[in-house]
Parts: sequence; C-alpha cells; structure tokens
Amino acid sequence: MVSFDVVSLFTKIPFEEDVHAIKQVTDPETAKLAEIYLRSTLFSFQGSYYEQISRVTMSSPLSPIVANLYMEYFEKKTLDSYPLKPTWWKRFVDYTNLRWTHGRTELENLFNQLNSISSEIKIMMEFEQKGIIPFLDVLVIRKEDGTLGHQVFKKKTHTESYLHANPYHHPSQKIRVLRSSDTDHLNEDIKHLASISTDIGYKEKDIKKDIKRAKGEVISKGPKENCGIVYLPFLQGVRDKVTKVLRKRNILLNLRRVEQLNKESDMSRITSINNILREFIRLIILVTKYILDIHGAP
Repeated sequence: MVSFDVVSLFTKIPFEEDVHAIKQVTDPETAKLAEIYLRSTLFSFQGSYYEQISRVTMSSPLSPIVANLYMEYFEKKTLDSYPLKPTWWKRFVDYTNLRWTHGRTELENLFNQLNSISSEIKIMMEFEQKGIIPFLDVLVIRKEDGTLGHQVFKKKTHTESYLHANPYHHPSQKIRVLRSSDTDHLNEDIKHLASISTDIGYKEKDIKKDIKRAKGEVISKGPKENCGIVYLPFLQGVRDKVTKVLRKRNILLNLRRVEQLNKESDMSRITSINNILREFIRLIILVTKYILDIHGAP
C-alpha cells in the first residue's frame, strides 16, 4: 500500500488548467461564471487592498469544488497515460491511497509520471510500514491473510477535538468516529470515545445506538407500516419538527445532502455540478454586493 499527497494543493493549482477542467464537466455559461469568480481575488490586509494574480484562493467557498475537479482531471490524465494500473485508487481531495502490485521500479515510474503532469503540482509518496499506513483519520492495516482492517488513526498532534453535538452539521457527520474501526479494533476505542462524546454533548442513548451500529448489531424499531417516504435536505432545527409531523402519519423522513438528492432524482452529474457552482457564485456575488452597498467600493 502506498499514499500520494499533493504539496499545498490550493495555492499551486494552475489557473488555466483548472478552468479547462471545469469546462470538461459543465456548460460554457457556468464555466465562464466560475472563471469570472475565480479571477476576482481582491483582499485587504492592514488597511491596504491586494489582488491575488494566480492560483486558487484558500478562503473561497468555491475552492474545494474546483480543487476536486482539477484533481479528477489530473489523476485521469495520469492513469489514462500509464499502461499499468493500481488494484485500487482511493482519493480524498489531495490525498490518495492505492495498492500497487507491479513492483517498486514501476511504482517509481508512476510517481515520476505524476510529478511530470504539471510543473506546479508536486506529489509526495509514503509507503506502508509493517503492513500499516494512515489514510486521513483511518489507519489501514494489512492482515496476515491479505485482507484489510482499519481503526481510528490519531496523529502525534491529536488534541481530542471532535464535532460537538450542537453545531450545524448533518447527523451522519456526527458521532461516527467509532465506525472508523473494524470489529478487531473497536473495543480499544469504544470506552475512550464514548467518554469523550458525553463530554461534548452527545446523549447516552445516541452513543449506545452508534456503538451498536459500529458493531453491526441490528437496531430493531418494531413493525411499522409506512405510508410513504419523503426525501429532504438536512436543515438544522427544521428536521425534528418535520419528523414529528410525518411520524404521526407513518411517513418516513429520509435526510439527504443536496447532491445526493440530485442523483436520486436521476439528474446528471453535470447538472449537479452546475447547480452547486451557480448557487455558490450567486450567493457570493449577492454578499459582495451587499457589503459594497454598505461600505462602498475600495
């Protein structure tokens, strides 16, 4: 197992290549709108105004989206041009985990190929040590029989900081750290993480429920005849009220992220990307206009 990590991705993305990557997955109008926004990089520092003349800005809400689009373009260009393929290739933004079975020499060749795609993008490579390699917050473990295990990975700088129970986040993003461990390593983490979860506002019943899910135990809700199902995006505060109303009528509420709703409505991936880009850009333009109307242009 090997991991690849891009050095300082956001501040290294070549602008023209990024715009090209956006054009590959969306219509010309949306691509032009994204380009206009990406070129609008004015910022202030200590009373003076500056313009960032290259690369993607770190603070832009559009940056994670275009960074992902660029990395899709980047990895496709690499893998399509190299004759040998990894057994798996799993990437999260700028961090990739893969399994390579073609020998060290060919791996070095692939690594060099990655670093030759762009003069701006530089890749670092890390090898597994004694059958173990970290991938984000998960420690991937290769077992003696060749199968893979996993458990929670903590860096040396780990400060026990987890999502509090109250912030505006979808429930699927909360109290799920227990599911980062497989059954062989779960018991090591349960006691510690359950204690931490209580301290940051999670209810004991929710912790027990998630422990059962992590162990693969079925949570029985009893027989119920559903009259239907409603798919809605998650909204903090609205969810509980809507759930109570629907539950009285035996209607199941299924929460989804917006992009999931798009997919489940048989909308194409391009349409989903268009909507996300448009909404981000329109919102940002409205906020910018509002600020300028109040404070005036620099």
